[in-house]
Amino acid sequence: MNDNIENEKPMNLSAAGTISNVIITTLETSGVADNNVRVEFMDQHGTKNDKYLLQYPDKQIQGIGVYTTLLLALTNSIKVTLKTTGTIDKNGFGYISSVIISTI
Repeated sequence: MNDNIENEKPMNLSAAGTISNVIITTLETSGVADNNVRVEFMDQHGTKNDKYLLQYPDKQIQGIGVYTTLLLALTNSIKVTLKTTGTIDKNGFGYISSVIISTI
């Protein structure tokens, strides 16, 4: 349950808990997400990652702010950096705690 995210594959980890240069491909608010948002993305190597949820889905900045930023990245095909908690739950899901958009 508390496995380090570095043990999950495939990933593009440039630093512990950071996944760089990803394209958001899907945001799902039903199904396995159940009162959360399931985030699917493609890493810089073209590998699809689909086992991530928001860390704080019901908080203002940590939840709504992160969701809004992910939605913006999805609709505009903007590459982002995801910060994760570094933990994987019993169902194999990791948690996104913040999103960074950079134009450089």
